[in-house]
Amino acid sequence: MIYIFTALYCEAHPMIQKFHLIQKSEIKHFQVFGNEEAGIILTVTGVGSVAAATAVGSICTAFHVNQGKGEPEDFLVNVGICSGNISDTHCLKETSRIYFCNKITENATGRTFYPDVLYRHGFEETEVTTMECPVCMERNGLHDMEASAVYQAGSHFFGPHQMSFLKVVSDNGRPDSVTPQMAESFIGSQMPGISEYIFKLSEISRNGKKEYVLGEEEEKFLEKLSGDMHCSVTMKASLRQYVIYGKLAGIDYQKAAEEMYAKKILPCGSKREGKLCFEEFRKQLL
Repeated sequence: MIYIFTALYCEAHPMIQKFHLIQKSEIKHFQVFGNEEAGIILTVTGVGSVAAATAVGSICTAFHVNQGKGEPEDFLVNVGICSGNISDTHCLKETSRIYFCNKITENATGRTFYPDVLYRHGFEETEVTTMECPVCMERNGLHDMEASAVYQAGSHFFGPHQMSFLKVVSDNGRPDSVTPQMAESFIGSQMPGISEYIFKLSEISRNGKKEYVLGEEEEKFLEKLSGDMHCSVTMKASLRQYVIYGKLAGIDYQKAAEEMYAKKILPCGSKREGKLCFEEFRKQLL
């Protein structure tokens, strides 16, 4: 099942139409829409961190999110508009542009979170900072009001590789200038890419548990590769997810590793080299 969370109904409306979602009247505290055949549940959380965290926890508990333990895997996708400093030509070039967030910073605490970018996508990647309230920004980058809360609440039900954050730029720090019609239009303009990504996750989810089982030889390969990269426990877990992704996507991940051995990139001489090597392996798969 794919669980989509948006802060506003106007952000949700293009997806409700695209995925033919029907409102679930039995859910009383939030606006929830679903299509069981497509395997999609969409929830309108309301604005802000408290509302977002409450909605994620409530919906994931109600629908028994399984984290892929013996069943087809579930995914969380947070979609919404955000502010962006349009003077930052490296990160942001224009409004209505969509970004895949690979780093989330919570402004109030300074904590950072890193969703695993495991599956191929056609979006430009950047980071987003979650603010407590709308502000006129002087610093560069993307800013929203929910991503860090969605990530933290979602982490009780999903692994980092199961959570994705898609943000569409609506303004340069003045969200009060954005009408609901404009917000809907911004999300609607990016629906081809959003829907392609959602359908890809849905297909992976429906493929089921057999696709996620590594064979004996694959486990041996993973052990050797993680050892030669000097992987920490966390890094090894991420490496496993990339190997699984390679298997699902039909990518010859073993050949990618063998080429690194042939180039003497592997085995690594230190943990620092291992991190660089890990990143190179990830790029070859994605």
